[in-house]
Amino acid sequence: VHRITDRGDVRVQFNHETRWTFHPGALTKLPRASHLGFTPAQSWLLSAWTLLPWLWG
Repeated sequence: VHRITDRGDVRVQFNHETRWTFHPGALTKLPRASHLGFTPAQSWLLSAWTLLPWLWG
């Protein structure tokens, strides 16, 4: 997560140029996966997986 916008949206930055903005209602909070050995990027991908039905549904 790069930042929370002034409107409350979640801004995610993948590299220096690629940013996505999500409405918080489209996200599902998951427990931290770091205790399972996942890196922060892998944890985010697990979280993003929950968006797939919403994005392509």
